[in-house]
Amino acid sequence: ATAHEGTIYAYRVTDNVGGRDGSDIVVGVENFKFADVTVPADIQWNGVTPSDTVLPSVGEVIANLSTTDIDATLTFTYELAAGSSPDFAISATGVVTRNGSALGENQVYTINVRSIDSIGGSRTETFTIRTGDSNINTITATTNDTIIYGIGANDTLNGGANNDTLFGGAGNDVLIGNAGADTMIGGLGDDGYAVDNVGDVVTEAGGLGSGIDIVNAAISYTLTSNVENLTLTGAGNLTGTGNSLANTIRGNSGSNVLSGDAGNDVLIGNAGADTMVGGLGNDDYAVDNVGDIVTESAGFGTGTDTVWSYIDYTLTDNVEKLVLVTGNINGTGNILNNTITGSSGNNLIDGGAGNDTMSGGTGNDTYIVSQVGDSVVEGVNAGIDTVNTTLTTYSLLNNIENLTFTGAGDFTGRGNSGGNVLTGGGRNDVLIGNAGADTMIGGLGNDGYAVDDVGDVVTESAGVGSGTDTVWSYIDYTLTDNVENLVLVTGAINGTGNNLNNIIAGNSSKNILTGGGGADTFDYNLTTDSAVGATRDVITDFVQGVDKIDLSGIDARTLFGGNQEFTSIAKTSVAFSAAQQLHYHYETIAAVEYTVIEGNVNNTTTNGNGFAADFQIALIGHYDTLELTDFVA
Repeated sequence: ATAHEGTIYAYRVTDNVGGRDGSDIVVGVENFKFADVTVPADIQWNGVTPSDTVLPSVGEVIANLSTTDIDATLTFTYELAAGSSPDFAISATGVVTRNGSALGENQVYTINVRSIDSIGGSRTETFTIRTGDSNINTITATTNDTIIYGIGANDTLNGGANNDTLFGGAGNDVLIGNAGADTMIGGLGDDGYAVDNVGDVVTEAGGLGSGIDIVNAAISYTLTSNVENLTLTGAGNLTGTGNSLANTIRGNSGSNVLSGDAGNDVLIGNAGADTMVGGLGNDDYAVDNVGDIVTESAGFGTGTDTVWSYIDYTLTDNVEKLVLVTGNINGTGNILNNTITGSSGNNLIDGGAGNDTMSGGTGNDTYIVSQVGDSVVEGVNAGIDTVNTTLTTYSLLNNIENLTFTGAGDFTGRGNSGGNVLTGGGRNDVLIGNAGADTMIGGLGNDGYAVDDVGDVVTESAGVGSGTDTVWSYIDYTLTDNVENLVLVTGAINGTGNNLNNIIAGNSSKNILTGGGGADTFDYNLTTDSAVGATRDVITDFVQGVDKIDLSGIDARTLFGGNQEFTSIAKTSVAFSAAQQLHYHYETIAAVEYTVIEGNVNNTTTNGNGFAADFQIALIGHYDTLELTDFVA
């Protein structure tokens, strides 16, 4: 070798392992470092939170050092290396203190630390301390492992590429570790942390003034103590887990697994098919993807849980409440007693099993009612709303317009004070509109309708299976098509038939009855159904040989048991000679001639009525010869 090349040493290493006998030559090597005598790999600064959460006091422990080495059996001692800022001390066990003078505001300090292992290997690392002040600061690490004290205001602390320690102090601080395994200590106030390394450690103060804190994690993460909220960032399929506090955990655009643990948690999956597990407490879930899965615990302490859905949704087991957030979407309950709330759109709400409370919002909502304990709540002027029910009887609550029976049996449906549309099924329905101008649609079967408003409309099916239908009217009424019977319920009101063979019955007041086309029957069941004199009923269009007056419901001889028929009819004005007799005579009132039919049911003076008529019915017109065949006697 020439002089300027330096000294070259050659070492011969002989290997006889495994029967292989050979020689290896190593050249150009300045020194050897054998693996069983390695130096320490890394020195860790384990920062200690200042007692006043701002800056360490004189003599206070700043950090406890530790060392990583490939040989885990080694022990280490520590010393302050040359070039360090003054007034720092390091004990042999790695306790770092500030002596002499306190740390100042807006300062940069350098600490050179040497770690010596128990077999003589050593490593020196440089740590940088940066301090802020009581103003709002943005402090960023530059080189080395950096320790930053934000002190008092709402600071933003940025770590560098190494393993940094960030102390937020008082105020609402943002701590961003960046690369490396960073330790972030927020202190008091509402603090935010950015976590991007599995070695990142978040430490948050508890108690009064510790605030509401959040971790923004680009990796799967479990909240540490005293931190309330977690947001997963980036686009990966990450896992976010809460703690015992009331957490709000938000996913990213990936398919996340969010677990609330204990506490009243809010889990928001955001985009992606997310799995959300609430755990104990009163938990809330935001669902916006058909692949989202909500899992709730059963049993004691699981609380009352709510899903806030942006899509059609059916509650999973053990979740009590469902809120439809926006749009024309549908919500379905489970076997629990659910509370389901609609959006401003047109919602279909089905409580399912259980006694459910359903509220639709401002749109045109439809409710599926299947349990007698179900309750529907609607606001004033909140759309045109409909209840579809399988119950055999149902009454509309306030502010709901329509009722439809979707079951298989007989049905009784009642409206409210508004203008309702009531629709029956395929069997025998009773539809009662109540106040308001109601539309009642019976369908097939023998249907009954209660009419009490001039705006009420009755619609009946025609043809096979449409049945024999009846209107009970509280007002003057004319039967609509395909309805056979009319009953006037109360008061001096009038009734008119249609072209069918109608049965028309009045009440105890004076009624004017018109049969219309068809062979009509005018039905009387009590003597009080048509009084004597001015308040007697009037039949306007009786057709002999076609129409009938049905008196079969009246006992023609009340002093004897049973229900006797009328046995005779005579044209005469004389008094009755016995019960079971019908007489008729003629009267002209206001230039209109009437044939007045009257009957006697108790030909005795003991009741004060004597031989006089007990009831009268007036027919408009002159009927020369009335026969018992004109009556159902």
